[in-house]
Amino acid sequence: MFGLDSLLAACFSIPSLLLARVRSSSLFFSLVFGIILGIVDSIVSLAYPLSDLIVALMATSAGILLWKDISLRNEILGLFWLF
Repeated sequence: MFGLDSLLAACFSIPSLLLARVRSSSLFFSLVFGIILGIVDSIVSLAYPLSDLIVALMATSAGILLWKDISLRNEILGLFWLF
């Protein structure tokens, strides 16, 4: 089953953040790429149970990178104010 935790972890993974910084200044591309990664992760996790751990480690390291990048941090805090 496709889980929300894998979607959220994949949205903030390092590859999606790097592609978002190259392609645009917003997190929209990161979220779209994260959905793709989340679907792939849910398919792979059926065969390999350790994939959730790998995605969680990527999301944790990406969170540290996000907090150090002031412009991305401001964009994320702005997104939270919308909700």
